[in-house]
Parts: sequence; structure tokens; C-alpha cells
Amino acid sequence: MHFIAWLYIIFISNFIFGAWGSSIAFLIYLFFKVCYAVIYSRRWVNPIFFFSISILLSTLANLKIISIFERGFFLHSYRYAKPELFDEAALIWAVGNLMIIEGYKREIRFKFPALEYHLNKVNHLNFLFLLSVAMVFRRFWLPISLPGAFNNIINLLPLLGILMYARIAELKADKRLFSQGLVLAALATVHAIFYSYLRMEMVIPGLIFVLGTLSANGDIWVLRSPRFYPLYAFITLFMAFFTTFGASRANLEGGFDRIASLQKAYSASELKEREMGLSVFERSSSIAQVSAVSGLVRDRGYYQGKASAPLLTALIPRFLWPGKPKIALGVWFALEIGAALQREDGWYNNSINMTVPGNLYLDFGWFGLGTGCWLVGVFLRMLWETTQFLKKPLNLTGSLLAGYLMYSCLIGLGANLQIFVTLLAVYLILLALDRTLGHLTNNKYRSSQNSPAAWETKANP
Repeated sequence: MHFIAWLYIIFISNFIFGAWGSSIAFLIYLFFKVCYAVIYSRRWVNPIFFFSISILLSTLANLKIISIFERGFFLHSYRYAKPELFDEAALIWAVGNLMIIEGYKREIRFKFPALEYHLNKVNHLNFLFLLSVAMVFRRFWLPISLPGAFNNIINLLPLLGILMYARIAELKADKRLFSQGLVLAALATVHAIFYSYLRMEMVIPGLIFVLGTLSANGDIWVLRSPRFYPLYAFITLFMAFFTTFGASRANLEGGFDRIASLQKAYSASELKEREMGLSVFERSSSIAQVSAVSGLVRDRGYYQGKASAPLLTALIPRFLWPGKPKIALGVWFALEIGAALQREDGWYNNSINMTVPGNLYLDFGWFGLGTGCWLVGVFLRMLWETTQFLKKPLNLTGSLLAGYLMYSCLIGLGANLQIFVTLLAVYLILLALDRTLGHLTNNKYRSSQNSPAAWETKANP
């Protein structure tokens, strides 16, 4: 029950020192969690470790944004922020995310059915390589977009190839597999640079490659290896263009013309200060969004489930309800706080992240925040246990879900509670796929080669 002591410290720090106090107390909590996992337990290849890293960085960014507002500067991108409510917002952020982490630690007897479809041999990865390449360039041969979670799975297939090649290359010390994984990551990155509207899609392939290596090696210091230098060079270049791309992406063309357009936009941005511009680090902040949540509660009271009500229809397939409205809690929140306008096509020009703690607090107050975030952590743990990721390196369906979970946690676990409906839908589709493949192949791929003893797994000794 030591987390009760941490909650007490966070509350007292907030009472005495405001947003700075609770944020720094929470940072100390996260720092100890991360250090203990890496140095002592070495059992850190799991979603909650990457979630802790993400939340640590976001909390540091919160302090940066608080400092900017305290000095009297105005950030147009965070024009909806309520600086007078930063103290409460910092407390909501710290308490909610601490409860997610602590909820993940609680082992529950009830288990979801495991994902068990394994490839029989490493050579079967050749098919996965070809499938991944085909999915990277699907815009050129697949003219349709599948609905909801099905489309998420299609989008995950290239990342699955990157993850499994990086992981098995590290386990087998196989340079050929490493090179193939690197080629997949490079192709996915180049495609995103030329065609993606979202900035994070440009770095996701590299991050997934790193996750695959870390999940096999178990030693975070492997990232010092020169083989990762090209990735670090790209991230440095990406950060330099991050703000420019965000401000100009609506006018950027696709394909090779995008590079020239981006260079012109970057040169122009150096000639004038852009008030709307925020760095990658500042963009990871959540304090403005959560303060806007506090503003809604102050002005209108708790929403009693209204903010999350659309999620009740999320799992109803559109072929059963063709007229089902779009579920976009971020757009709803942006409208609610006056930060979005309707476009000519009838949709809206903005979507704002209210965060999982913010979503729960807006609907159900402090009790709902604590209880809901704890259940979020439990749910995340239950999904992770279905993947058998560390025990079964050739588990195809399990690796697909595991990669999605780790990636989602690395970017902060989503904008609101909608992410958990998506996670559940992806799991259910993968479970159906897992059982169908097992039936079609008569379980012939569930072989002894997938036992831990056959792999000399480095992670989690």
C-alpha cells in the first residue's frame, strides 16, 4: 500500500506548492519506478514501463508550459488553457496516472483468452516481410479503407513486421534479419514522410524497431550501439522540422514535392517568429488540456457520463447500424471548450486531447478519477498477458497486440477513454483471427520451437 503514501505526498505538495509541488512529487515517483525496473528488477519490457517514460516526459513538459504562462507569455496553440486552474489540473494528472500505474501492478485472477497463433519457423517471416512491404504501400493498390478497428489492424501489419524482425534478429544475433527489419522501418518512414498528415507516423517505425530490440535484449544500454545512430540522426532532423510541418502540413503536397515545400516553409519560418509554434517537447504537455477540463467542471459541474456516453455504441459494427455517428471525443471536447470550428464539408477543424484522467474527472469527479484509472491499469495488464510476448517470440497474433500496446503507451495511452474501446476491439478481432488461423492450419504452428528454452531470451532473466 505504499502508493497511498505517494498519493499523500502529492496532495500535500500540491496544497503547499501548487502545480509545481505535485508535479515534482510525481516526477520523483516516476523516476524511482523507472530506475527500479531497469536497474533492479530488470522486468521492464511491458506497456507500463513505456507509459511511465511517456508520462515522465509529459510532466516535465507540463512544468515548461506552466513556467511560460507564469512569465506572462501567450501560446496561441494553448489559447484554451486556464492558467488559474493549473494547480488542480496538475493534481488530476498526477493522481490519475499514478493510479493507472498502480492498477497495472495488481494481478487479477480473471484472464482474457490468450493469443496463441505461432509461426513454426523463422523462415516463415519471409511471408511477413512481403506482407509488411505491401501494407506500407497499400495506398497504391488498395483503394478502400476498412472501418474502425479493422483499419487499425491493417495499419499495424507493417509495424508487426518491424517489431518481429528486430526482436528475433536480436535473439538470434542474425544480421540478415536485422537488415530486413531495418529496411522495413526505412520504407515505412520514407512513406510517412512523403504522404502522412500526422507527424508521429514519421517516427513510429523507428520507435517500433527500438522496442523490438529492447524486448529481446533486456539491456537498455544496447541503444548506445552505432547501429542506432542513423535513427538518432533522423529524430534530430525531425525535431528541427516538427513545428514547421505542423504549421504548414495543410498546404504541403504529397510525394517528392513535399520535401521542397517543407524546405521553403522552414526557410520562411526562420525569418519571423511564429507565435503558434511549439517544439516536440512542448507538444507533449497535457496541462493546458486538463486545465480546460477543470474549467468545464468549474463552470458546468461534472458531466455524469455525458462525455463518455458515445463509447457505449462503439462496438456496434457499422454494417448493423449504417447511420452510426462518428465517435470523436477529441472533436467533442474541442467544441465544448470553444477551440474548434465547423468546416465546409460539415466536419470540424480541430481535435483536442482531454487525456484519460481528464476524461474520467470530467465525467465522475475525484472518485471516478481514482477508481477509473485503477481499472484502466488492470485492463491494460489483462490485455498484455494475452500476448505471451516475452515467452513466445514467433507468436504472430500476440506480437501484433503487444506492439500496439507498447506503442500506445509510449505515446501516452491515447487522447481519452476512446483508446480502450479501440484496444478491446483490436483484441477481439485478433482473437477471432487467432482461432481461425489455428483451425485452418490444424494448430500445426503451435510447436515446441516457441518454448522459452529454445530461444535463450535475453529480456527479463
